[in-house]
Amino acid sequence: MGKTLVISQTPKVDESPITPEVIKEKSRQDIAYLVIVAYVILISLNIILPLIIFFSYWPAENSIQLTDIKDLMIAISGVLSGFVSILGFIVGYYFKAVEGQSRTEQEEQSQKDRKKK
Repeated sequence: MGKTLVISQTPKVDESPITPEVIKEKSRQDIAYLVIVAYVILISLNIILPLIIFFSYWPAENSIQLTDIKDLMIAISGVLSGFVSILGFIVGYYFKAVEGQSRTEQEEQSQKDRKKK
C-alpha cells in the first residue's frame, strides 16, 4: 500500500511589499557596508604589504631599506586620509536615515498608544 502525505499547515510566504523606501534603505545599507569593508581592506594592506615587501627582499645586499617602507606607508596613508572623509559622509548619511526612521516609528507607536487610551 502507498503512503499518503498529509500537509497540516500551508507554508507561509513573506508578503511584505517592496516599496521605494525599502529599496532605498537596502541601497544605503549596502553602500555603507561596502565602503566600510573597502576601508578595512585598505588599512590592512597598508600594514601588511610594506611588511611583505620588506621581508621578502631583506637578505639581499641591495635590499629595500626601512626608509623606503616608511615612504610607501606615508604615500598609502595619504590616500587613506582622503578616503576617511568619504567614509564619514556615507556612514553618517546611512545612520542619519536609520535614526530618522526609528524616530518616526516611535512617534507612530506613541500615537497608537494615545488612541487606545
